[in-house]
Amino acid sequence: MALSVGGLASGLDTQGIISKMMDLERQPITLLKQKEDAFQVKLSAYGEVKSALSEFQSAVNDLKYPSSFASSSSVSSNEGILTVTSSGSAALGSHSIIVSSLAQAHMVRSAAFTDSTDVVGTGTISIQIGATGTAVDVTIDSDHETVAGIAAAINSADAGVNASVIDDGLGHVYLTMASKESGAGNTISATITNGVTGQLDTLYDGGGMVMTRAAANSSLNVDGINVVRSTNSIGDLISGVALNLHKADDTETVAVDVTRDTDTIKEKISAFVDAYNKLIDELSSKQAYAGEDGSSGALIGDSTVRSITRSLPNILGQQVAGTQNAADTLSSIGITIDRYGKMQMDDSAVTDALTSNISDVTTIFTADTETSQGIATTLSDYLAGVMSPTDGMIASKEDGLQSSIDDLKDKQDVMETRVSKREEILQNQFNALEKLISSYQQTSDYLTQQLVGLSNLNKQIAG
Repeated sequence: MALSVGGLASGLDTQGIISKMMDLERQPITLLKQKEDAFQVKLSAYGEVKSALSEFQSAVNDLKYPSSFASSSSVSSNEGILTVTSSGSAALGSHSIIVSSLAQAHMVRSAAFTDSTDVVGTGTISIQIGATGTAVDVTIDSDHETVAGIAAAINSADAGVNASVIDDGLGHVYLTMASKESGAGNTISATITNGVTGQLDTLYDGGGMVMTRAAANSSLNVDGINVVRSTNSIGDLISGVALNLHKADDTETVAVDVTRDTDTIKEKISAFVDAYNKLIDELSSKQAYAGEDGSSGALIGDSTVRSITRSLPNILGQQVAGTQNAADTLSSIGITIDRYGKMQMDDSAVTDALTSNISDVTTIFTADTETSQGIATTLSDYLAGVMSPTDGMIASKEDGLQSSIDDLKDKQDVMETRVSKREEILQNQFNALEKLISSYQQTSDYLTQQLVGLSNLNKQIAG
């Protein structure tokens, strides 16, 4: 291929020559960059595998503990009277409840005033909740001597009450106090001591604060037993069950049923199956042989990925000791591995196992004794080792790949420095060549001029 004329003196395309020489010099750098890119692809592929493993690990850990299989569901036959919630520790069963009365918080009011800005006076209000409570002294200074100011001072004192100013719309306002805690024992006692200005005790109406709502306990009958509590939110009657009372009706018997929440358990198992299948898809795609487009998986032939791919089905197929009935494998409760390596869940079989054989299902997943390891327990331990950020299989592989990438980058930097120096040397050599050729051309031009001059002189003499 002809080179374009570029040298000022030589007529050579010196920059083109140097560029092509540098392309040859950089070929080893290009090969190193290609290796780096290949390692980067593998490192990225491991990131995707790790993400799928992490998702599966979370699904496994959701089935690792017996409490995962103790989910309960509770229902009230009349949520207008009471609602119910239950935890995993709830005892299964049915209960009959009659709510006779609701708990109330004690409330008192002051004498009537015409406006919230009316000045009452300074002094001290000593507030005590219950017969054995500790009295809190609320100081009413000149900045808080109005009806509204007194309410603000009480609320700032954390005296166990909520103070408000109520306008009845008939030209009267009242200072009210309501106990923060309901129950017959949480009555409000307010003792007023006048200060140097005003008459703070004018808050009294007839010698004291007036009760507007009596303190009261809730009373109910649970399975034939009369029960009293100080609140309407009751969590200590039925193990693992919380009752919230909304209305009293001693003519209505409310049925509360606490049953096994098989739907929640099945959701966890289904998430486990889905996460496993997603992981298998990820592992398979990374190990795939060349397809029609000629592309292979980024981790084809990788020993770590092969090891994980072999280990998981072996764990899932294990027989678990310690079950009480015939079920002791995942397949015996409706969870199988098909010929493509995917996990399949028979919804009907799993539901039946959860309903009729929950103890064995729990053992199959969660057993953790010297003689028996459940599937989720074994998987959790295995995945913890694989995913350990310090010495796990994935971390070790990623560290090795990153080390190789860093090493290749260092080599490229060294070679690039050497090539740049080589380019500088060539540039200087070609510049020197151009100067030399230019010097020769100048000498040639001078000699040519002299010869022309001599020729002209000879012609003049001869003429």
